[in-house]
Amino acid sequence: MTMETVQQKKQMYAKQLADHTFRQYQLAWNEKELKTGGNGRGRESGDPSSSEVAKDRRIKRTPPKETNTPERNQHSVRNRGTGLLLGPGRA
Repeated sequence: MTMETVQQKKQMYAKQLADHTFRQYQLAWNEKELKTGGNGRGRESGDPSSSEVAKDRRIKRTPPKETNTPERNQHSVRNRGTGLLLGPGRA
């Protein structure tokens, strides 16, 4: 197999992958448009021009939950003292 054919196969694979990815993106976009009615909002959200809807949505919004980060897990009560409970040689 010459270097040209290897390069051609790589290019063909890259194009097929790009085409497939683009088709998946289009399908997901079309499905989202069907669900939202095409205006970027859910059908149940009401009249998008009404300021009342936006006010209600702001009031109902909850603050984001804190995520479990490795720094927080290091200080977890569950993780304290496990080395002492197991003792040496009891892994």
